[in-house]
Amino acid sequence: MSGLTIRPPHKAVAAYYDSLKAFRDLGTEHELAVKTAFATLLEVAAKPFGWKLVPEHSMRVKGGKRIQPDGTLMDLFRLQHGHWEAKDSSDDLNKEIRAKIDKGYPTENLLFWEPRRAVLYQHGSKVADTPLDQPDALLGILKQFLEFAPEAIAQWEAAVAHFKDIIPQLGKALAAILKKARKENPRYEAAFQGFVNLCRGSLNPNLSEAAVEEMLVQHLLT
Repeated sequence: MSGLTIRPPHKAVAAYYDSLKAFRDLGTEHELAVKTAFATLLEVAAKPFGWKLVPEHSMRVKGGKRIQPDGTLMDLFRLQHGHWEAKDSSDDLNKEIRAKIDKGYPTENLLFWEPRRAVLYQHGSKVADTPLDQPDALLGILKQFLEFAPEAIAQWEAAVAHFKDIIPQLGKALAAILKKARKENPRYEAAFQGFVNLCRGSLNPNLSEAAVEEMLVQHLLT
């Protein structure tokens, strides 16, 4: 699993604080404005993990209620790695947190943010409550949020890693099975020759039977 790669000198961190200052100078500090600063930073921080920040992703929770966190970190398999909920500085953050949790927001890895403070819940418990006036503190809670692996995700990643390790063994075993089928099953051999002719006609007239067998193995493994 990747780790947080950005550090306090990173331009995304400076841009985050500059953006919040610009909103303050304009007298515009409502949630819809200020949350864009954190969303931009979160997208940059999550990119090395291979995750996309999906805004307003709708989901159902226990009891059939529908919720829409401000952001959900999602990978290419659509696995959800964490949720983010934004407020502005005029909100009572503790009250807002209680309301969201009561509504059923998942607290496996849930970050509540407002410009001055962030509160992180993991495994159903509050694990961090951090003022955000300093870059080190900001990146500290981001690191804790992004590097957390929910149990189901950790099991999935372990299974994927194990599968990658055994793919060469599976490939050899599958290739042997296909070769045996060609020798012992006339119907399979006829179908294979038909597939070889199709590949040669559409891909490459010089394609070897061994290359076609390899294509079949790769296709079956994926």
